[in-house]
Amino acid sequence: MRLRLRYYHMLRQEAQIDEEILEFSAADAPSSICELVSLLAQRLPGLRGLQPSLVFARNGEFATAETPVADGDTIDIMPPFCGG
Repeated sequence: MRLRLRYYHMLRQEAQIDEEILEFSAADAPSSICELVSLLAQRLPGLRGLQPSLVFARNGEFATAETPVADGDTIDIMPPFCGG
């Protein structure tokens, strides 16, 4: 499985990149955005405290942590939105 990840704002600072391509074997592939973020948090410890408030998009459409991921998806990981 191959996923394109894009990071925004403080997450970009934590990852030290704007985007990356991750490849997983069939045995290690995450089945949902939640599983993907848990895997990322092992490498990017700053995500751990932010996980409950993160906002996601899958292929340009807002998604939840439970949204399934599939080969070729683009996943956007964003901090919570605020404003008025």
